[in-house]
Amino acid sequence: PFISTIFMGAGIVLVLPASVTGLTRSVPQGQPGLASSLSTTWAAFSFAVSLGMAGAVEMGNSNRGTYPREGYRDAQYLGLGMSGLSLVLALGLLCAACLRR
Repeated sequence: PFISTIFMGAGIVLVLPASVTGLTRSVPQGQPGLASSLSTTWAAFSFAVSLGMAGAVEMGNSNRGTYPREGYRDAQYLGLGMSGLSLVLALGLLCAACLRR
């Protein structure tokens, strides 16, 4: 859990500026504020939903408190799967943007 907490904090710090920079470069002139606002809102929403899903998985799989580490492990597996899915989607969007140019 300690290592995943470090990565979670670093992920939040790195994702927000990268997404804002990527979106502000792809919108028309005069609308970077809108892109920044949408990017930040979407990132905060996705963090909240994913933490809620991980909490639900952890509570549902902890065997009624006898083995809490199993619930933590299952929540970490959920996070790993979601991050893998986001990596695949990001690579797909990158390829689509490269092919469009």
